[in-house]
Amino acid sequence: MLLTWARCDVFAPRIPENPNGIGGTWLQPDTPDRVVENLKNAIAERNVQHYSKSLAVGLVFQPTITSENRDPVLWTKWGPNEEETYFARLAIAAAPFTGHSLQLLEASQVIVDNRHVSFQATYILRMQHSRSNEGIPVEANGKLIWNMVQQADGLWQIARWTDQGIGSTPSWSDLKAAFVK
Repeated sequence: MLLTWARCDVFAPRIPENPNGIGGTWLQPDTPDRVVENLKNAIAERNVQHYSKSLAVGLVFQPTITSENRDPVLWTKWGPNEEETYFARLAIAAAPFTGHSLQLLEASQVIVDNRHVSFQATYILRMQHSRSNEGIPVEANGKLIWNMVQQADGLWQIARWTDQGIGSTPSWSDLKAAFVK
């Protein structure tokens, strides 16, 4: 037995391996504020896994009235899979570019109860991408409401997302619709 151990050289230095995981900036979402930070980081880093992890399995998305009127069928079946598909396609189209950001202004948070929080803000989403020549905007503006829920494991996720347009400017809903198709 000792002879086998001596030949294995288990205590010798080895070449380090890349860590398992998805990389990027991720904060344990043990508060609603961290969910917001994770979404902002996922957008800046084009990180599909972190974006998706911030959303509850039963996510309900309510698009702007304009987007819903433009394509009502699209939004009736919208859920976490469509959300991930849209963001994955956007992330690929945005890969050659930098400067992606989500700016949240006039943010407020209402504690509904100890497991439910409603976060509201005016947003400016900037995503440079390769499909702007198709008329797809690189900036979206609007107001969002994220209803966040604390899961059984104590971590927070967005369970309901409402998008509201501002005038005739492109909204986040418009960007989602363009990239999910």
